[in-house]
Amino acid sequence: MMMHKACMRMFWGFLITLIEIHFLVIDILPDPLGYALIAAGISSIIEDFPIGKKAYNIAVFLGVISIPGVFIQQIGGNGIVQSLTATGVYSLVLSLINLVLVFYIFQLLMEIARKRGEEELINRTSVFLRIYIVTMLVIQILQSFTLNMHGALLQGYIIVAVIISLVLQITFLAWIFRFRKYDLSDEAA
Repeated sequence: MMMHKACMRMFWGFLITLIEIHFLVIDILPDPLGYALIAAGISSIIEDFPIGKKAYNIAVFLGVISIPGVFIQQIGGNGIVQSLTATGVYSLVLSLINLVLVFYIFQLLMEIARKRGEEELINRTSVFLRIYIVTMLVIQILQSFTLNMHGALLQGYIIVAVIISLVLQITFLAWIFRFRKYDLSDEAA
């Protein structure tokens, strides 16, 4: 039951950070709330999985530094203006730190699978970790090249990057959701 609660808190936390709904200038689903849920989920299993301490610390840190994001509405526009603003730099830093958080969440998930003796799950989680991290890093790196893109090329890149990112993030949410059933009380021998 403990694993179920922990994974559900992390699931809802990441879902809240993924969804952006603004009313006037205030984010209805604030990222600090999402990171607090992630930290709460991790803290409930940190005694059994000390590897989660790094993920916990990063989630708390992100919760604090994402507070201004509650009041900063991400306005579209071309990549040049977006990338060169303080808001663009702030968003990039948050994205990169969030990627580090996801890395440590994957490490936690692999440790859960290892403790249960689920070698196949460890291997699949490791493969998905590599796909997720590499793809999201490539998207972040290619974003800097949007300064030189115009028209259809820029729109094409944005559409492809958003679709790939969304698919990976939804798959990541499903991965966390999947681990809710691996309770510690019924560990494999």
